[in-house]
Amino acid sequence: MSDAPVQIAVEGRTLVVSGPDHLLLDRQSRRFFGAVLGGDHADGRWLLALRSQRLEQLVLRVDAYLSGRGVASSKDQIADRELERALERSRSFQRTRASASDWKQGQTVVEEARLQAALDEFGWSP
Repeated sequence: MSDAPVQIAVEGRTLVVSGPDHLLLDRQSRRFFGAVLGGDHADGRWLLALRSQRLEQLVLRVDAYLSGRGVASSKDQIADRELERALERSRSFQRTRASASDWKQGQTVVEEARLQAALDEFGWSP
């Protein structure tokens, strides 16, 4: 039997997580949503107020928790956009960190002669 995916939606300044009770009301989920995230369970769904967190951080934490448990989730348009934004920010940071590490070790990613030619072509001068 296949479970329906957990729904993640944004309603105002609240992230709403709903789905099958056996996925969202077990001890681990109650601890995560209730104690860790400070959510309230009402009408068969978890209501997570943003408080001091940004929406993307909250969506990312909930998605990581559900994915880590092997639970499928579907997101509304706003939650999906926030998740993509957070993931791209993380990937960008990883790329920057790898490039900085390479640069620190003397490995240049950019060919200086090619860069100088491009700058000259655009008319930039030091």
